[in-house]
Amino acid sequence: MYTVQQAKDEIKAGMQAYLMKDKDGAYCYKETAKMPFYLEGKPGMGKTEIVRQIADELGIGFVSFSITHHTRNTLLGLPVIVEEEGWKYTEYTMSEIVARLLAEKKKGHEEGILLLDEFNCASETIFPMMLAMLQTRNIGHYKIPEGWNIVLCGNPREFNKSARNLDAAIWDRVRKIPVEEDAKEFLAYAEEKKMHPVVIRYLGANRVNLYYYDTSGDVNEVVTCRGWENLSHMMYAYEALGNPITENTVKQFIKSDEIAYSFYSYYQMNRDGAMDRMISEVLTGEKQDRVRQELKGKKMAYLCNFVAQLGKKIEELFLNERNETESSRRISNALRFFDKPEYEGNYQEQLFRQITDSEALQEVLLSVRNEDYLSMCRKLYALD
Repeated sequence: MYTVQQAKDEIKAGMQAYLMKDKDGAYCYKETAKMPFYLEGKPGMGKTEIVRQIADELGIGFVSFSITHHTRNTLLGLPVIVEEEGWKYTEYTMSEIVARLLAEKKKGHEEGILLLDEFNCASETIFPMMLAMLQTRNIGHYKIPEGWNIVLCGNPREFNKSARNLDAAIWDRVRKIPVEEDAKEFLAYAEEKKMHPVVIRYLGANRVNLYYYDTSGDVNEVVTCRGWENLSHMMYAYEALGNPITENTVKQFIKSDEIAYSFYSYYQMNRDGAMDRMISEVLTGEKQDRVRQELKGKKMAYLCNFVAQLGKKIEELFLNERNETESSRRISNALRFFDKPEYEGNYQEQLFRQITDSEALQEVLLSVRNEDYLSMCRKLYALD
């Protein structure tokens, strides 16, 4: 498996190799040896976007088609009757794809990337032509221009009901790159693109919610990287216009009721600074009863958000201050906060596991003996 960035680097390196020329200006790679890349991954991960970025970074053209929009006639061309020396036979007009690439050449794009999206959803009627194209770089009687190279994209079958399993003949003619989401990588991308800070902070504390897909119920639920980025754009626009951002607005982009509510409650908490204040009061051990009162009656998603941010804040403060004693005290205050009858759920355990999974906070616990943490260890693991 590749992360999105690794897939981008791999395809870019391959394109550079395909575009390499000898001292006479001829391509070093034979045309028939330029195997197309097949980029396979879940919907909404940005597969098309990274291919577009590669073309921009290499300074070459980019043309994208969705195979599902094509029929035999649009792909191969329309049939025409040709008469020659008394014989009549059928030929085809130029493929729409080849015509577009030739138009790009006229614009000065002698080299480029042809992206064929949803490749494994192509209809039965055009798949033989697809196989021929991969093998000979021809569509009918017309050839894909020499400087243009092919990238195919597709979704695994479990994410697209119209997708098919590709046979051995196809796999033998492509360079398969299976790609999966990576929260750390996406957060770095989000920072670079200056996505809405609440989106970045939420995903930093709830990385498991970056991507979610469930088709088992009556309504499909899907949360993707693309959804988070589009939500970020919308939030900036609504805030600039003074329009309210509601839970239903969030659901238009984050198509899971639970995750949408989780994010919306996080947004509400962070919008007015209440979250930062409550976290500070818990970690200092001051006014904890007041915070408990404020959290009273809140839904589980709200409380889970609060726990996630609490653990994240302890880690951030330690990394900034490098004070093991103070960080150990904050860990104790946070664990004790949830050691109350009204929190019989797993919130204390959630916080404990978040602390346990943090390399930075394990550094704290190795330096300073923390009885509250050890008590949780004995409770959860039945240690004497």
